[in-house]
Amino acid sequence: MPGPRGSLRWKLTLVHWAVIALVLAAGMLYLHVSLSRQLVALAEEGLARDARLALHHLLEAARRGPADADALAHEIGRALGMRVTIIAAGGRLLGDSGLAAQDLERAENHAARPEVVAALRLGMGKDTRRSATVGHPLLYLALPIREGPFAGGVLRLARDLGEVEGTLARMRGILYAGGGLAFLLALGISLGAGEVARRAIGEILRTVEAIIGGDFARRIGSARRDELGDLFRALDALSAHVEARLAELRLERDRLEGILSGMAEGVMVTDGEGSILLVNPALRGFFPSLPELLPGGSVPLEVLRAPGVQEAVRQAIEGRDARLAREVEILGPPQRVLALSAGRHGEGRAGSLILVFHDVTELKRLEAVRRDFTANVSHELRTPLTAIQGAAETLHDSASADPEAVRRFAATITRHCRRLTSLVDDLLELGRIESKGERLQPREVSVRAAAEAALRVLDPLIKERRAKVSVEVPGEADRAWADPAALERILINLLQNAVSYSPEGSPVRVTARGDGEEVAVSVTDEGEGIPPEHLPRIFERFYRVDSSRSRERGGTGLGLAIVKHLVQGLGGGVEVESAPRKGSTFRFTLPRGA
Repeated sequence: MPGPRGSLRWKLTLVHWAVIALVLAAGMLYLHVSLSRQLVALAEEGLARDARLALHHLLEAARRGPADADALAHEIGRALGMRVTIIAAGGRLLGDSGLAAQDLERAENHAARPEVVAALRLGMGKDTRRSATVGHPLLYLALPIREGPFAGGVLRLARDLGEVEGTLARMRGILYAGGGLAFLLALGISLGAGEVARRAIGEILRTVEAIIGGDFARRIGSARRDELGDLFRALDALSAHVEARLAELRLERDRLEGILSGMAEGVMVTDGEGSILLVNPALRGFFPSLPELLPGGSVPLEVLRAPGVQEAVRQAIEGRDARLAREVEILGPPQRVLALSAGRHGEGRAGSLILVFHDVTELKRLEAVRRDFTANVSHELRTPLTAIQGAAETLHDSASADPEAVRRFAATITRHCRRLTSLVDDLLELGRIESKGERLQPREVSVRAAAEAALRVLDPLIKERRAKVSVEVPGEADRAWADPAALERILINLLQNAVSYSPEGSPVRVTARGDGEEVAVSVTDEGEGIPPEHLPRIFERFYRVDSSRSRERGGTGLGLAIVKHLVQGLGGGVEVESAPRKGSTFRFTLPRGA
């Protein structure tokens, strides 16, 4: 709240006081001047009557016989109670009731006195001044003497204005006292009005401050029936309206935030110059480097560190079309492909740009997998079919001439048919696993028993490659929670790869260890190893590090994909550690058995 000197109440009060003081001063001045003029006018009017009576008396006395001017002046002065002066035509004093006879000769000449000059010229003269003769302020009135022994002279009467000044002094006192009382009364009324205004304005100010502070439920609730009451009720209505509108805006904001937060697509809003104003959580997942946005603030677009997005935003802002769609690549990590749709609203700085980002990385990957799958299946089927077709044609041509060739080509047909059968079987199994068509039935199984069963299945291949396979499963890591057939198939695929891609006579180890609530099973070989650039895709369907060598060794390219899906279906995970010429270790985890 402002101090007394700066408050509106005191400013209004001081203005009221100044106006009241000015009005009272002007009124008192007017009354004083008016009364002064009226009193002087009354004094002049009375003095004129007295002067005419004195002149009449003077002329009557002169007609009765010789007259002494000084004696007549004293006689008339005593009768009227004022100073009477008889002045000769040349200005010399003939008689003066205010002077002794011996002083008349020493008195100065009065011919140039204003009232004397005016009387001789106009028939009456008057003047107000301090008399140099008697030393008092006097009102002088002179009449010309037209006949008798004093003809050509002037009869002058002088009234002492002390009575008028006394009356004026008393009137001034009354005016001052009345003005003072009126001023004090006006001060009281002004202070009261100022206090009423202060309280009203204070209530309005407190209400406005509460609204600014967010308390929109604050109401004045005045019962006044005047203009202030109307103002209070209008302010209460405004508060209620603002409260209702803000409630609607909060609801809309919460609904919008809920929609934006629940969207899988990233949403970004920029101003007309490309600065970021709003993003949703999904977009932050695409661009982890994006800083937090302060309320009402913005950040430059460059913080995204995505040149493709920056170029798209620039084109959307500067282009003629209000909408733009394209794909942009984000280098990451992780690397992503985003489908961007942008819509421009408004122009210039006041405009805005809304961008929606769809993550199509997985879609692009699946498209690539589909293309590779189609190409690989076509290739995998074409190779044995071509061999079968060639063998069949040769067999047809040499069936009667060369029985040995018949047997050789018949064996080729049989081998490739088996390869086709294996490929189709693996495709069907992988399809059942991916579509959940193959129901796994986990239970407690022995890891060692599953590994030994896999070795029995692969015994011909192990003998052919003269591999030295060992199983090292300690008792604490022997019990796992898995489907027996699925675990056996996982180990068969991993051991078949390890034996097939290792030099003849090299060792292959199956090991297991307990790791908390899991059992980790590893298949390690000392084979050719896998280059690092192939490791991320090693579990994809038909993916081979060396396609030609894989086909020579009878692989379908689906074994590791089947391993991955089976392990994941059992609630575990699979990984590989490998390096060229240092062998490979495939490791998978399963839940530990009871």
